[in-house]
Amino acid sequence: MLHVHPTRAFFLPGERIQLHVKLDSSAQTTVKATIYHLDKSVATWEAILNGEGMIEGNVPAEIGKGYLVQVTADQQQAFTAFDVLENWTQAPRYGYLYDFSSGRSSDDITATLDHLLRLHVNGLQFYDWQYRHDTLMPPQDEFIDPLGRSLSIGTVRSLIESAHQRGMAAMPYTAIYAASPAFAAEHPDWALYDDAGQIVDFAGGFLKIMNMSSGWKQHFVEECKKVLAVLPFDGIHVDQYGEPRTGADVNGQPVDIAVGFAETLSALRPAIPADKALLFNLVHNWPVERISDSPLDFWYSELWPPVTALTQLWETIRDNRRLNPRSAVLAVYIPPDWEATVLAAHSTILAAGGTHIAHGEHGRYLSDPYFPKAGMPSAALATQLQQLADFAVAYENALLFADDVTDEWTDRIQINGERWQAGRLIVKKSGKQLFINLLPVQGYWNEQLVSPSESVRFTLDVDIKNIKSIWSTSPESPLPQHLIDLKMLPIQYWLLVCLELEDL
Repeated sequence: MLHVHPTRAFFLPGERIQLHVKLDSSAQTTVKATIYHLDKSVATWEAILNGEGMIEGNVPAEIGKGYLVQVTADQQQAFTAFDVLENWTQAPRYGYLYDFSSGRSSDDITATLDHLLRLHVNGLQFYDWQYRHDTLMPPQDEFIDPLGRSLSIGTVRSLIESAHQRGMAAMPYTAIYAASPAFAAEHPDWALYDDAGQIVDFAGGFLKIMNMSSGWKQHFVEECKKVLAVLPFDGIHVDQYGEPRTGADVNGQPVDIAVGFAETLSALRPAIPADKALLFNLVHNWPVERISDSPLDFWYSELWPPVTALTQLWETIRDNRRLNPRSAVLAVYIPPDWEATVLAAHSTILAAGGTHIAHGEHGRYLSDPYFPKAGMPSAALATQLQQLADFAVAYENALLFADDVTDEWTDRIQINGERWQAGRLIVKKSGKQLFINLLPVQGYWNEQLVSPSESVRFTLDVDIKNIKSIWSTSPESPLPQHLIDLKMLPIQYWLLVCLELEDL
């Protein structure tokens, strides 16, 4: 087999591009890499390798461009992709880590980070790495966390270093209002109270909820500052739990929790270095309007019922970006044995111009809000997820960096004589290029969908006259194929069609 992947999660403008190639033979072999930007071949690089090595070259020093890579050797071919960014938050591909055990080996760390590199993950959420929710740094490097796990700051450091070696950002998990019961008992004036006058519980009393409109806010900010002063993390990932949405202070006065989120984030931003990222989890995509102007580096939304239609994945990304045009990451938890659902949801999120936090420890697929419960995909699904990861980077200029014009075009496009619902049909534009994403599978991401038995051909009818050329591509067949008409190639989960126009 022929394998290829970039040596970094993304490259900086002007940085030399290096691709790691591995062959199934140690014999001297000429390896050729053809680099595509959208449908144009922009470079060809060659190297003579003995089983394994690097092939490298340059691309234009332009920010925000994705490239498809086709590597050929001995009548074999393999694909990968890379992009050129100024900062990972321009095109976030968020993954996660949860194993900070004191005995974790360097070989295991290397294998995990190399796996994530092949999937182009460029940012990592370090989930539940901390000593306590209210006291993030431990009194010593080796410690026992509230769940009785033996953790190590040494392991955390090793994982941060390994991430940085591959161009990945490392983001520490924090909870914006969570404290241990002991801490809440010591600071009753900082706690949030329910209608019965009791401190609000989370997870059956495992944690207590604090009032952000109290001294807790500055305490939380100071804890985050301590973390960044000691560990080389690349920002702060801030979580909430979606509930409660109401509460009272110690005097029984109502507390506006949404305002507390916004004020805490606004206090945290200037307290951490300007080059560090700040993220916040919108559970149920709430309170999106209240924090739309908060100083966050990209949208991060964890969706739950009733927002379960596949088309609502697109709607969430579209609506959030209308409020603030920053990149978007979605968290939806799907069992990996629901393979058709995984592929349909993943395709919809990527076609919408977002990404899906899914890839993490030991090749697992994120399928539960408690990250250590992530499931293991089958070999076949893992291959398809790799294809999707490559495709999203290769064609990010048609997806993430193009404008969403779906609402303007749904009435002007028919597929096999029918109009498709927005979100099943996603349309983007960039300059004189119109990108039409066809997503045939319908349904809900919290249900087990049936995999299409075979790819089906569709005919596209677009109400436009000045088409200069047509090409299409898909995750399974990523090389752009030029077409003579709008009779489409077979589609299973996702087909991207580009109309090059005389004028738009």
